Amino acid sequence: MTFEELASKEWLLTNGIGGFASGTLAGCATRRYHSLLTIALDPPSGRRMSLLGGLDETVIIDGVEYPLSTHIYADGTIFPNGWKSIQSFGEYSFFTIQYEHATKNFCMEPGKNTIYFEYGLPNEDPFVDVKLRLAPLVCWKEIHSQMRPWDGFPFRSEPTEEGWLFQATEDAPVLRLIGKGEWQRAGWWNEKLAQPRERDRGFDWMESLYCPAILTSSETHPKLTVTTELSPITSLEQAELEVVEHIWEGIGEDTRGRHVWPIRHFLLGGNDCRTTILAGYPWFTDWGRDTFISLPGLCLTTGREEIARQIIRDFVPWVRNGRIPNRFPDNLDEPAYNNVDGTLWFLHCIGLCGLTEELSEVVQQIIAAHLEGTVGDGIFCDSDGLLRCGDDHTNLTWMDAKVDGVAITPRYDRPVEVQALWINALRVAGRVELAERATATFLARFVRADGLGLYDCLLPDGTPDASIRPNQVIAAALLDLPASVNQAILAVATEHLLTPFGLRTLSPADSRFCPRYEGGPHQRDAAYHQGTVWPWLIGSFCELYKKVHGADADLSVFLSALERHLTEDYGLGGIAEVFDGAAPHRPNGCPWQAWSLAEVLRSKAAHADGIAAPIAGDL
Repeated sequence: MTFEELASKEWLLTNGIGGFASGTLAGCATRRYHSLLTIALDPPSGRRMSLLGGLDETVIIDGVEYPLSTHIYADGTIFPNGWKSIQSFGEYSFFTIQYEHATKNFCMEPGKNTIYFEYGLPNEDPFVDVKLRLAPLVCWKEIHSQMRPWDGFPFRSEPTEEGWLFQATEDAPVLRLIGKGEWQRAGWWNEKLAQPRERDRGFDWMESLYCPAILTSSETHPKLTVTTELSPITSLEQAELEVVEHIWEGIGEDTRGRHVWPIRHFLLGGNDCRTTILAGYPWFTDWGRDTFISLPGLCLTTGREEIARQIIRDFVPWVRNGRIPNRFPDNLDEPAYNNVDGTLWFLHCIGLCGLTEELSEVVQQIIAAHLEGTVGDGIFCDSDGLLRCGDDHTNLTWMDAKVDGVAITPRYDRPVEVQALWINALRVAGRVELAERATATFLARFVRADGLGLYDCLLPDGTPDASIRPNQVIAAALLDLPASVNQAILAVATEHLLTPFGLRTLSPADSRFCPRYEGGPHQRDAAYHQGTVWPWLIGSFCELYKKVHGADADLSVFLSALERHLTEDYGLGGIAEVFDGAAPHRPNGCPWQAWSLAEVLRSKAAHADGIAAPIAGDL
């Protein structure tokens, strides 16, 4: 592979409590989020801080140096050229990279802020001197920022019996570098490191990393443990066993044949961490809407029913005025409740998980708040049974982008999928009569006379929004609509919205259609729901397709490109948040998005062969 190809493929390791490690196959950081140890200070959604920004690795054979690492510098220089020696890679319970002169295995310990590295060096000839030199590049930064030198940094940097100790500030965690060999103080900065993806996204794209000390080891299998824990486990092998145990936790024997390896990244819990689903790596926290759209695919189709129930139970204390949070900020601010649909997806999952009776009090409180109009943001049930919400300044649905405070797709008053979710919620709560009234109104007001399925939204004066968007597909997947309506929705979605990677958010025939999701924050937000493809929508499309063509309909043609993407492209072991609306549909946004993977899994649940093997490849 070329350098560009290797640098475009990203890997991810996680610890199940909000911490992670991530980088590229080339070995260079292309995002500010790439680091070898990022921790959540107050998991799952507290401040996330990066401590180990990189690791310079060099194999020395009889005095000749063979670099394993690679950096990109601000002037375009790529140095050293460790990427050229990469021969193969794989992810199993750990990540492994085979170089020309070494093998590297590394993994994170579940429930701990620890990463383990183990190297295999050539040792066939006892008369050849082989060493490994490791230069850890440390930092102390929030994940959305860049590292820079500052006065008084570091607070501590000193040798220990087991290796080296580093502390960036007086109140920062102590970082322990553990490894056998000779440690020598360094104290230099690797400066003007460039991150091309941040430059392309319109953000600060340069940083500097600090090397406190250098380890030189003559071991045949040198090891390095980097941790904030007082007593980490002592071997990568033991960490691997714990990773495998974490992968299969809560899974029934009948579902273990499916591909569930990537799911572990998104399920958080234990060690005083609330059980939840992280919306995506590397920059999202847990979002209410994302959690409950993802829950069926990540938990119910893989035999994790009890984990699903615990996620729901752990959200109950956060219900306010009949609403669950839209998102939990990572700066420990109060949760944001600006949504109309997240709570309805929550009720949908309560019904799926059989918790309606156990949680009957909160279910009825939520329904009452919506009926009485005490939720906030103009959310209330009208006399015709439909749910109304917001105004032209709000963005309460999943199409929530704003530019300079202006909602790009406001979709206020009566969005189509919100009505479907509301009708479904009424049925979960046992309000059958009101659900029937709302259904009758829905069919009378939303079905289009021109045969193009359903209107996307009804405005306050009753004017329908005729934009061709995928929200009608979500509605059709949730409701039991007449066959002719389902057929019309499927036809229009297939003609205008369907791509190999999911559904477009707007028809290309619309003058507002944006073919590319690219540029700075304003440009990207303006395109976010104006034609950009979202993979998670394929789940509703497949459900609708089976309604029209029968429960045994072959869905493989709609999922095959996403399955290849899962193991070959962008975020390895993940499905991207979005793709361009126009061919060739480049992946973009968050590389590992929970609901993207979840909805593919849900669509594949009937297939006993799963969707993929663990990731591996030859270069």
